[in-house]
Amino acid sequence: MSNQPLSKYLIIIALSTLVALPISTPALKLKNIEIASREESTSIDLAFDKPFDYNIDAIAGGLFIIIYKVNKVECSVPEITDNRFISSINIENVKKTLKVRINTTKLSKRFVSYKLSRGKLLRVEIKPSVDHIITSMFEKRYEDLRGIKCLIVDDDDGINNGNLAGGVDVDRYYTFYNENLGLGWDTITIMHNQKSIPLEKLAPYDLIIWITGINAVPETIGKEKLNTIERYLKGGGKIVLISQNLFSDSPYETVAFFKNKLDIASVDYDTKISSVQYLPANNEEEEISLKSIISPAGNWGDGMILPDGGDSSGRAILKGADDRYYGITSKTAGIALFTVELANVDGPFKRLDILKSAIDYIMCE
Repeated sequence: MSNQPLSKYLIIIALSTLVALPISTPALKLKNIEIASREESTSIDLAFDKPFDYNIDAIAGGLFIIIYKVNKVECSVPEITDNRFISSINIENVKKTLKVRINTTKLSKRFVSYKLSRGKLLRVEIKPSVDHIITSMFEKRYEDLRGIKCLIVDDDDGINNGNLAGGVDVDRYYTFYNENLGLGWDTITIMHNQKSIPLEKLAPYDLIIWITGINAVPETIGKEKLNTIERYLKGGGKIVLISQNLFSDSPYETVAFFKNKLDIASVDYDTKISSVQYLPANNEEEEISLKSIISPAGNWGDGMILPDGGDSSGRAILKGADDRYYGITSKTAGIALFTVELANVDGPFKRLDILKSAIDYIMCE
């Protein structure tokens, strides 16, 4: 080292010192905050009087932005009402450090941020998940369902009728519509072996969707539940019953009641059906693309047969490859009955299309 010029080391030290020095930026003023809402996104604009640097991070429940050297905030946060993607914005300026927290809704899944106006404006765009964009395409189709006061009765313990073999967790297929389409339907869960349900729980609703899941074990809809259903229908209520083994596993009174109400000529129990197809009522429904095949779990279900000659008030809505019916609706009775679980339909909107078709038919006066 003694043979090297000292000046060389002095230059190196000087350069190191220069690199470590912080870069001074002028103090900033936050001049304006603007929020623009659109169907597919919400944007937040933060306008400053000078160019700036910022950090932005996704955190639980929203976004967190930090902007340094902010001397003054000259605006307030605009009022936020009924925004699909943001619920609130909180701003705090402490020791010239501007902290912005954007609280987002459950629909918000993605964001982008960039600067405009020669670096003086920060724009943050908050967007939904790709799944929600797809969901939004269907919202208008199902808009009329929001006007129905509906109760979903989850009569399979919430899962598989108490985890009986061969079943699926069907309740989540129906709560999907509430969560993603905002239908506002209510849900109650009861045990499959619970003998009764008070009429007072059903009476306030225009429509009951009653789901027993894959296994309608004996007494799932026994005498006391049937009594409540009958009184509910007499009061003008409508019911969609989804019960894959309703006839083969239910007491005589239950079987006789639904056969009579739907004008069913006969039932073949536990048919080894391989596939079931939707039957459109008119050309408009055909365009909804309900031509998908339903493959019932366990390849069984109760196949219904209507009287010859078209004398039945029942309208077939699902037909099996064996020419038996696995979905029948009756406007007269105010009942729609599916003897295969709609959870087997491929795709949530095809599933809801079939359900909506039955609801439209029985609800229409």
